[in-house]
Amino acid sequence: MNNVLFFVDSAGSYSSGIGHNVLYFVPVFYFSNSFFFLILKRKEFLRKELKAYLISLCFPFAAFFLQVAIQGLSIESFAVSLAVLFLLLTIQNTRDLIDGVTGLYNRETFLLYLQDYFLRKYEFSFIMVRSRELHVLQRYLNNRTYNRLLHSISAWLTLLAGKYFMVFSLEDGLFAFISGHNIDESAVGELSLEIITRSSSPWGTGTSEIEIPFQIGIIRCPSECPGLVEVMDHAEQFITLTEVHADRHVLYGKDFVPKKHLREALVAFTLQESLKKGELELYYQPIFSNAEARSVALEVLVNLALPDGQKVYQSEVFHTAERIGLGQNLGELIMETAFTWFVTNNLPGFGIQKLQVRLLESQCIEIDWPDAVLRIAKKTGMDLAHLCLEITEPSVVNTINTLKANMDSLLWKNISFALDDYGSGYTDFGEILEIPFTMIKLDKKIVHAGLQTQKGERLLQGTISLFKQIGWPIVAEGIETEEQATILIRMGCEYLQGYWAGYPSTGEDVLQQLSIDITPKLF
Repeated sequence: MNNVLFFVDSAGSYSSGIGHNVLYFVPVFYFSNSFFFLILKRKEFLRKELKAYLISLCFPFAAFFLQVAIQGLSIESFAVSLAVLFLLLTIQNTRDLIDGVTGLYNRETFLLYLQDYFLRKYEFSFIMVRSRELHVLQRYLNNRTYNRLLHSISAWLTLLAGKYFMVFSLEDGLFAFISGHNIDESAVGELSLEIITRSSSPWGTGTSEIEIPFQIGIIRCPSECPGLVEVMDHAEQFITLTEVHADRHVLYGKDFVPKKHLREALVAFTLQESLKKGELELYYQPIFSNAEARSVALEVLVNLALPDGQKVYQSEVFHTAERIGLGQNLGELIMETAFTWFVTNNLPGFGIQKLQVRLLESQCIEIDWPDAVLRIAKKTGMDLAHLCLEITEPSVVNTINTLKANMDSLLWKNISFALDDYGSGYTDFGEILEIPFTMIKLDKKIVHAGLQTQKGERLLQGTISLFKQIGWPIVAEGIETEEQATILIRMGCEYLQGYWAGYPSTGEDVLQQLSIDITPKLF
């Protein structure tokens, strides 16, 4: 072998054999092919990758010219080794590019590709895919089962991506596709349809099967998102929007709020100013009793008017208040304002038996929140028998240790409690049974789902029957038509809430409506 590669000639000097020329030929061939491949396929590579390849080519060429210039210097092998090492460290080191759980490209890689696409001024589509259920399943499945399920979903997404898309894992339950440059819109539509269709089929977990519906967000760049910041802003919004629009399979660019961070800052500032002034814009939505064929309760809703005239609705107001640490302040001001209006205008005289007020989660976390309720009720003269406090499923999950005791203490004061938006969260049914609720309010998403398919109808009917057997009255939210009202009453719902029963209105408008007894009647 030594004679093939190197040998000592008659003069006692090292000389290269025939095999040495072959060693030269291999790296020259490799780097030449790499160079031409980069030229032909340069649009498919990041700028970082192109630069790394070009720099690596410089090592052997520099070594060659140095050897020619300096007799006796032999560094070509060392230069090739450096070139390969450089490539491995800069391009082929996938440790920081791949998500360790899913095996997909991770968030950092996603950002690199986006940055490169925007620098090249490509037109492309950015498709987000999220499953609310997948994130929750992590709490209930053991790690091995959950990881197996996640690998199955990741393999399916990779198969869908094919040659037209790249797929990334951004966080638990949130994935993203980036289409190739100038990929036809029909490919985006086909991908979306495949995902929606698969959502109706169960996934196997070894011992059971689970349905995991996915929601999709389709954003066109740069027309709808001109830069990296805007794309990530939309990704954050998508998580919230899938909670708000849980009944929609696909969300489009028009569903997102431009410059969300600026809006968040404006909402936070406006809310802070309103709390400083002690002024809130409250609305009241009627709750219709089938037995009495009239409205018997009002739910308090809070809105916020921005300086430019835009309306901010309750879910965003509450989210902002919790985020900036003003949840308790907001909750107490809502109660004081609503109690004062209810007492001053003698709403029980109009037949309104209950005023329903939602507690924010930050209020429920406090051990002594019942003291604040009683203090405000005493200050305003509110009869506690007319008060119903609404508590959401997340509040039940996060405060269950103290929630029951606090509710029990207020039940003795004749305050009633409603579980609000049932069906929008993932509360364990056993936990709900432990809490002394006096009413269940079905979220409009579960109500609407029950009115669309036979499977949904059976689920809705079963839910209503179950709670009725326990003895809890049912309020169906989101009722918009007389047909929906008729069906829900036939299923056994005692109370209905939604646009059919009445729109959220200012206190002044509510009083006017009640004074002339405008209430919907079915029969």
